[in-house]
Amino acid sequence: MEKVYIETYGCQMNFADSEVVGSILRGAGHELSDSMDEADFVLINTCAIRDNAEQRVRHRVRELRAAQGRNKSLRIGILGCMAERLQSRLMTEEDNVSFVCGPDAYRRLPALLAQVREGQRGTEVELSTTETYADIEPVRLASNGISAYISIMRGCQNYCSYCVVPYTRGRERSRDPQTIVAEARGLFEKGYREVTLLGQNVNSYRHESVGFPELMDMVASISPLLRVRFATSHPKDLSDELLAGIVNDGSADIAKSITQIHFYGAGCTKEKSPILKDILASFFPDAHTITVDSDMLGAAKALFADQPGIACILGTGANSCLYDGKQIVSNISPMGYILGDEGSGAVIAKTFLNALYKGQHRDFIPTFEKET
Repeated sequence: MEKVYIETYGCQMNFADSEVVGSILRGAGHELSDSMDEADFVLINTCAIRDNAEQRVRHRVRELRAAQGRNKSLRIGILGCMAERLQSRLMTEEDNVSFVCGPDAYRRLPALLAQVREGQRGTEVELSTTETYADIEPVRLASNGISAYISIMRGCQNYCSYCVVPYTRGRERSRDPQTIVAEARGLFEKGYREVTLLGQNVNSYRHESVGFPELMDMVASISPLLRVRFATSHPKDLSDELLAGIVNDGSADIAKSITQIHFYGAGCTKEKSPILKDILASFFPDAHTITVDSDMLGAAKALFADQPGIACILGTGANSCLYDGKQIVSNISPMGYILGDEGSGAVIAKTFLNALYKGQHRDFIPTFEKET
């Protein structure tokens, strides 16, 4: 039985894809190895979002020449976005690579490995408009038994000027919600207590009549003990229904528990501050104190340390963070979503930021995305 060792670089989607790859290869009779030294094939699942990501992979491929010197039968395959972007050119530039396989071609990996075993090199990079791997139960690689990723959609069609994803992962398509719920329920029954729903743009998820708010509700309904998270979201597709679900989820109305809101950032100009206050007031009617200022983290921590019921959004752009009155909870990306542990303050910050970046408030985006 041939052994396969998988290395993964990049985003959560890549890690989820590696688990799909592992399932496909195990089903075809390959053994997944925890050690590269025992492997017949080393598969490197790659990222192409920045040149630095690709350079890390190239450096790793060149490092593996030494391992191939010790093990003449060792073959290297490149998977993922870098494989899709460079295709056969990658095998020309890195001549110890035996094959490349794009994100939509993983079902063809067993045949590709057989081809390489016969001494041929191979390329499988055709993008699909339908592939979601919905019928494949991923193996949980290096799992802690508590948290797991669930891919709910693939691809993207926003074509942002700075992003390669539509060209490396194809057009957007959503997975059948019943298969997502079944996977989440199966994980819960195995003892998992947190799932992260993954997609390039989960806010635009839609399968027939089911949108992302409905899907979130379906997964959250499995059990109150199951924590449901998601990444990544694009604000242009955020709906009021999803916001309402975030704010009102649980046994109590979170918005009513927040009595003070403090928004800090260099973008809080004299002209914009009143508008920001009005937006905040509409979301949190019970807040008796709403502060909008350009002060930074030190002042906020000194003013609000250990005070309950406070959600502080500090800084702007990629340097923003959430301060919940006791600690920095998590970083906030330039587009305004939050990843990391969430107390009630984090939920409030997420809700407000998502609302802020919706279409009717796009006049704020240039200021709040800009690094300071």
